Amino acid sequence: ERFHRILLEEWAYITPWTSETQRHQAYRGFLHYYNYHRPHGALDWNTPASTLRDNLPSMHT
Repeated sequence: ERFHRILLEEWAYITPWTSETQRHQAYRGFLHYYNYHRPHGALDWNTPASTLRDNLPSMHT
C-alpha cells in the first residue's frame, strides 16, 4: 500500500529513534502531517482532511 511506502520513506528511515516514547510521539506528528498538511496526488493535491471535509454532507439544524 502506498501509505506504508510513504511511512517508511518519509518517517521511519529519517531518524534513528532513541526511545519508544520518542518514536511514538514522532509517529503521531507524522500522522497529523500526513492527513492535514501533506498534499496527495490521488486527491488532486489536496489533503485527506480537506477532501473529507469537502465531501461530508452539510449538517442542517
